Amino acid sequence: MHDLLQNLLYFFGHGFCHQLPERTLSAGGYYYPACARDTGIYLGIVFATCIVILIYQWQPALVLQRNSGLNTGAKAFFVTSATSSTPGFTANGLSGRFPNALPSKSVVILAVLCALPMAFDGVTSYLHLRETNNIIRFFTGYGAGMAVGIFASSAVMDILQKEHNQKRVLAGMREVIIFLAANVFFSTLFFFVHPYLGIAGALFAVLAFLLIVIFVNALLLWMSKKLAGRGLLVFALATVMAFTEIAVAGWLRDLLFSMLPYSDDAIRHLFG
Repeated sequence: MHDLLQNLLYFFGHGFCHQLPERTLSAGGYYYPACARDTGIYLGIVFATCIVILIYQWQPALVLQRNSGLNTGAKAFFVTSATSSTPGFTANGLSGRFPNALPSKSVVILAVLCALPMAFDGVTSYLHLRETNNIIRFFTGYGAGMAVGIFASSAVMDILQKEHNQKRVLAGMREVIIFLAANVFFSTLFFFVHPYLGIAGALFAVLAFLLIVIFVNALLLWMSKKLAGRGLLVFALATVMAFTEIAVAGWLRDLLFSMLPYSDDAIRHLFG
């Protein structure tokens, strides 16, 4: 049973990562489907995207409570009037008040600064200029994922709401501070708690990876006029495409490695 579950985990990362055991997180006897750096990237993208959306979703709840003087609780978090001047969810999705324009130059610079540590760590360790470890790999990878998440959040909110606006993501200093603090908290929490999660942590990483691939596919499908407005069909097709792409990528890796005059482990260490 253990080998079956481990092979299932490896299936999702086989075509996208070297999967070297010494560079991969593990818990409960199970290795994650991708190395520590890639795991950080996947979680960074998903967490950062969700955090940006929640930053702007939380604001209407606070406004409703302040204006009404009532403790609206969970309802205020999930429901905002369609006529409200504040962002929130309505019966038709997002209210149209969420920022979905590309980030400003200062936020782009912030994203680049978040991604640079991973580039430095990867290049210098690959050239044997310095030693690295899974802690550094994970957190620098998470930083790069954060950078992608900043842009991904704009795309997600643009898809979920019908109207486009010129409001930029993380335009205020308060939002930037909350964004950075929340990401530091959740990345640190996950890394130091994952040894106690067992296979659940690895499955969570699989879910994060799947969400990313499915979203990219959905974004491409959404551009088709024939599929415009057919959310469930787009999601179903994007999911089928994701599993197909993962399987094909793994098969292509095996095919490529079988054609090279080196052992599988030698190639993995060379490109890992």
